[in-house]
Amino acid sequence: MKHSTRLAVLALAFLLPLGARADEEPTALQGSVAAARRPLPRIEDDSFRFVVLADTHTSTKHPENGRAFATIVDAVAELRPDFAVFVGDNVDGHVDDTAGLARNWEVFDEIAAELPCPYRLVVGNNDVHDLATADLWLQRYGLPAFSFRVGHAHFVCLNGEQLRSPGRIDEKGLRLLSDAVENAKEGEHLFVFVHRPWWRTPQPRSNWMSAVHPILAKHPSAHAFAGHWHHYETGTVRDGVRYTVASPAGGAIGKVEMGGEFHAFLLVSVKGENVTVEVVREGQTLPDDVVTEEKCA
Repeated sequence: MKHSTRLAVLALAFLLPLGARADEEPTALQGSVAAARRPLPRIEDDSFRFVVLADTHTSTKHPENGRAFATIVDAVAELRPDFAVFVGDNVDGHVDDTAGLARNWEVFDEIAAELPCPYRLVVGNNDVHDLATADLWLQRYGLPAFSFRVGHAHFVCLNGEQLRSPGRIDEKGLRLLSDAVENAKEGEHLFVFVHRPWWRTPQPRSNWMSAVHPILAKHPSAHAFAGHWHHYETGTVRDGVRYTVASPAGGAIGKVEMGGEFHAFLLVSVKGENVTVEVVREGQTLPDDVVTEEKCA
């Protein structure tokens, strides 16, 4: 792709000022990392499983993160889900230059390639924090906001890391959500992914509760997943929307296990109108209410 076109995509994806429109969006970048573009499964019936992984924080300076992530990948391989979604901070962004971040991405790609299923990435604040890292993301993984369908469910991956206004979901993201809700058929599910849990993270420019949540609340079966906090938490249901924060799948953790500070991933099973979320940790499959907002309070 020409440099000028890539800059246009960069501006639309990460630099839209408040109130700007994106009516004439350039052709989407696909990204150069083939493993992140593997075709998603064609599910003919209404049953499938996927996993949610957060905060792997792969880093050449902290190989222990990669080792923890590789252990998680082995556990995912045993379950053989249909696909996976990473909800951001896939790499450690504390590097001296963009080349250092690129090396961290190479570590991530090498480990993620061992997954037995296709995967999709959500952007986190460690993944993109300036123009250079945003450009690196676009070249490797394509546009940060997109949607897809699997079976009788709609999936929307959002970019909550706008460089000028973190927490603000732009017009494209809102349009993806609105389309998913307006085109929903009876019995369908909506799954939404973003890095930071903006529904509980104070940020003056965030429009989650004013713009995103009202759209989700119109859907009869809406589920939103995030990471960032490095601890697991679920049990938050607002206006019928179920919110879940995944614990890290490789990044640093604290020592309060009762507060959800442990390495794990989420296994989401969809069967007809039923959606079950389980926490998979060290070979154990735990119920989703193992750590709730009330227990963390």
